[in-house]
Amino acid sequence: MIKNRKYKIGEIYLVRFHPAAGAELKRYRPAAIISGKINGADPRFSLIAPLTTGGMINRNYEMMIKRRNDLAKDSTLLVWYLRTVDIRRIGERIAELNQSEVKVMKRKLKNLLDF
Repeated sequence: MIKNRKYKIGEIYLVRFHPAAGAELKRYRPAAIISGKINGADPRFSLIAPLTTGGMINRNYEMMIKRRNDLAKDSTLLVWYLRTVDIRRIGERIAELNQSEVKVMKRKLKNLLDF
């Protein structure tokens, strides 16, 4: 974690999801920054959505991300699994979504949040 780092929409970081309860995601896993505005409002936090290699369950609120840089496997971005985390949970930057992927992610968020 870099203190006072400004996180940008579409950046993918390794994030510590544990401790977790019940069916929540656990361990370290990649997650995409959903909004840099949360970090701007309070620099202690960032809004993220995790990636998983478990496959796609809901095409309306998930999207496939091809492997790149340090993202070793094709993954599914769980746009519906929004989580605001303390930036101390955020580790190294491993990849970034391209502009077209960010547009798709925003469209899925808009559908999810009924805007």
